[in-house]
Amino acid sequence: MRKMKKNRRKSILLLLASLAAMPSFAADYLKVEDGNGTATYFALDEKPVVTFTADNLVLTTAKETIQYPLSDYRSFSFADQTTAIGKTQQNAVTITIGSTVRAEGLIPGSTVTIVSLDGRLIGRATVSKNGQAEISLQGNTGIFIFKSTSKTFKFIKNA
Repeated sequence: MRKMKKNRRKSILLLLASLAAMPSFAADYLKVEDGNGTATYFALDEKPVVTFTADNLVLTTAKETIQYPLSDYRSFSFADQTTAIGKTQQNAVTITIGSTVRAEGLIPGSTVTIVSLDGRLIGRATVSKNGQAEISLQGNTGIFIFKSTSKTFKFIKNA
């Protein structure tokens, strides 16, 4: 198991190194694909710094930090907005984090919640007919958990 994680990290670092060699490449999204093939697109307006902990892939920008469990991920890549509207559109979830958390590509009628690490409910929304939901962070900063029917992840919102 430990060797598999080490090989996965080497593969990711190799991918990042090859992407860094393309100066004309300007990605709008980070695409993370989980073990069952569902893609999540994180909208990033700044270049992310990708690091690893023992159990997580960690994406950090000046505005936020997102931790994605290594056990639940298959691959990640940087993508332009047009790529994010490809054949995986049915399964693709796009998350944008700012003063609000906006999600697209969710199951209509389902519930989305954001809670703080201590379990305090920050916000709840019902996904619209077009698969979108938006929850205000109400000026809060810290570590939060986003939970929907198809996605759960932890993120850090800085001031």
